[in-house]
Amino acid sequence: MPKEVENSKFKIPEDGKPILIGKILKKNKFFMQQERKFELYPNGDLKYFNGIQQKGIMQLTKKSKVRKTGKIDFEIVLPEVGKTYKMIQLDAKKMPPKGEAYSCLIDDWVDAINFVIALLTTQPDK
Repeated sequence: MPKEVENSKFKIPEDGKPILIGKILKKNKFFMQQERKFELYPNGDLKYFNGIQQKGIMQLTKKSKVRKTGKIDFEIVLPEVGKTYKMIQLDAKKMPPKGEAYSCLIDDWVDAINFVIALLTTQPDK
């Protein structure tokens, strides 16, 4: 098992439950910032919602990368689909309190996404 999985603050949740939930600003193709709720699952699904309506899904794979690009922003690179998503942390005044599987902090999201990518690398290719 990769050290990112063994030493992580994140654990694999019960079946069907997300590893992490939180609100983040997602830049769209017009560079507008849209507040979305995100849910990250161990199978690599990163679902995002506007209110209760699911707006999309980013499928993380072994080749996906996440990198912090600033103090309050990061990128998710999905090479299989040729997309890069730019994400920004909410203003601290708008952030709900952090919980066990809930966070709006960029560092938590980068760590959780790296945890899922490390999990995916331990699985055999389909």
